[in-house]
Amino acid sequence: MSDGELVLALTFNPNEAANEIAAKRLADTVYSFQLAGGTIGNTHFLAIPANARAKEGAQVVANFLLSPAAQARKADIAQWGDPTMLALDKLSASEQALFSATPAPGQVAQTMPTLPEPHGSWVDPLEKEWLRRYG
Repeated sequence: MSDGELVLALTFNPNEAANEIAAKRLADTVYSFQLAGGTIGNTHFLAIPANARAKEGAQVVANFLLSPAAQARKADIAQWGDPTMLALDKLSASEQALFSATPAPGQVAQTMPTLPEPHGSWVDPLEKEWLRRYG
């Protein structure tokens, strides 16, 4: 997109365009959109191994990463620009205010529902069909 060869690109992060605009790698005329019915999104996982030596410390870190303050910082285009996974309507007014910044150029104003990725059993058939069509 940055060299003008593409007019449409796909990403798992609906704020990827805003991240690239902020980094001066895309023009500020680029914009993002999502399908109203939802879109397949990417997921970040937090896990504490069963054999962790410091389970309590790991739980403190996991709880912090899931906190509204950390999620708001993660959603900030100047930091990472990845939308929160928190249900904003379940947060207090002061916590919701952490997410009320005016959208940056290219940033979606409101993310659409994230649909689950297809079951892992789809990987082989999809790869085979992709190669048959485009490989």
